[in-house]
Amino acid sequence: MAKTEKTAQKESADMLRTIAEMPPLRRCLLIFAAGLVTALAMPPAGLFFVLWGTLPFFYLTLADAANRKQAFWSGWLFGAGFFLGGLFWVTHALFVDLAAWWWIIPFALLGIPAVLSIYTGILGLAVFQVLKYSTRIGGVFAFAALWCVMEYLRGILFTGFPWNLSGYVWTHSLAMLQNLSWAGVYGLGALTVTSAMMTVFAFLKIGQGCARAALAVSVILPLALWGWGALRLALAGETVFHDAVTLRVVQPNIPQHEKWMAETQAENFQKLLTLSNADKPADIIIWPETALTADIDAFPTVGTALRNNLPADAVLMTGNIFSRADEQGKDNYYNSLMVLNIRTGEKAQYPKSHLVPFGEYVPFRSIFSVAALGALLSGFEDFQAGDGPYTATDFGLPAFSPLICYEVIFPGRVTSAQKERPAWLLNVTNDGWYGNSPGPYQHFAFSRARAIEEGLPLIRAANTGISAVIDSYGRIMEAVSLGETGVITLALPRDIPPTFYARYHRIFFAFAVFFLILPALILRKRM
Repeated sequence: MAKTEKTAQKESADMLRTIAEMPPLRRCLLIFAAGLVTALAMPPAGLFFVLWGTLPFFYLTLADAANRKQAFWSGWLFGAGFFLGGLFWVTHALFVDLAAWWWIIPFALLGIPAVLSIYTGILGLAVFQVLKYSTRIGGVFAFAALWCVMEYLRGILFTGFPWNLSGYVWTHSLAMLQNLSWAGVYGLGALTVTSAMMTVFAFLKIGQGCARAALAVSVILPLALWGWGALRLALAGETVFHDAVTLRVVQPNIPQHEKWMAETQAENFQKLLTLSNADKPADIIIWPETALTADIDAFPTVGTALRNNLPADAVLMTGNIFSRADEQGKDNYYNSLMVLNIRTGEKAQYPKSHLVPFGEYVPFRSIFSVAALGALLSGFEDFQAGDGPYTATDFGLPAFSPLICYEVIFPGRVTSAQKERPAWLLNVTNDGWYGNSPGPYQHFAFSRARAIEEGLPLIRAANTGISAVIDSYGRIMEAVSLGETGVITLALPRDIPPTFYARYHRIFFAFAVFFLILPALILRKRM
């Protein structure tokens, strides 16, 4: 036994020495490749198990970094690979008008990963600093904690971008996703990263028994989470629906390059009207983001056409763009959800509150308004932000929270904190910008997670993408696939009592980070 343990330790030491002594260029390429492979853990591939190899490798490269500079750039390179592999599809939007935007493609393809990789660069620097005072065993737990903290900061700083978080590696397993109901996606990510990092102990001098125990935890913890989720689903029973509220979700599948063409506006509008008039009656008709391209106050004939061609007893919920003049008489534009009572013509507007940088507004416009980019931006009018999240209580319908496009990806920020809890979540979006790429699949998976976290049904209407009716456990009742034209007519699923996460949000995540940091504080090096 002693010989086996000694041999294992020697092999581990040889591997660490190989990484440390590797030529700089080869080492950099290997770290970048590890980050690139890590992106395969995210949807739609969902190869979660790659984390059990790439994250430990990343930690070992940081543990053997020669100095702070090398640690930072090692972290940056890993992040560059991860974000390039996970977000390359963003450039697909620029191909919609390639003649105008071709020159921005390299900046979008490489610039977004370069900026986001600063988070993993800081992670590398922080882990290097921790390892000055803590043992490598404590450093394993510190790495897991710091990885999760940097994910959280990425989700809130500079308007936030919580895309491809570690907890999303389980989107192919509805049972695993049930843990979102108490841990949230950040908490599930902390448990996932901790499990993956347990494999590092096979390469550290901690004794064979301890290494085996760590590897057992690496396997048993995910199995336990899956078991709890499977039990929750088994006890949930069948979905309960509202008897008196029927939805009609419309996915028109209008090609993005045709959506704003003047010559196709009438045809697109007629397509929406035709799809909305199915045989079965519906109380609520839901159109996707910016489905209505005209402000009905500025173009009354559009409002008249809606009232004349849609069922009189229905309420229309549609994405639209409208403008309002401010005190100086300047028109301000809003990307909004409009709720329209077909019979009376009464309406309510819910402007989008979380705007997309560079897509819906230009941050630091004075800095970017230079040279060729400045000339291009001169014709781009910023949208104005609303003050959501909202709890909408229109026309006697069950209260809902309207979420436009990527507003739905922000954990814990999809319902109003000041008002009553809604009975359902509504997400209108347009993923037509991104074609048949990973983007629409990721967006749908992240949206579905909010239903499980909050214990609320989620209704999703996309121009194209994935439109669906999802119950409070994340079960998909009906869906229209990416690239298809279709209609869903179904009763509104009922909500369930608030989940632990809905009541306390990130409390579990905070405790998880605290207990992961503790070993690094306790297992200090002897100075």
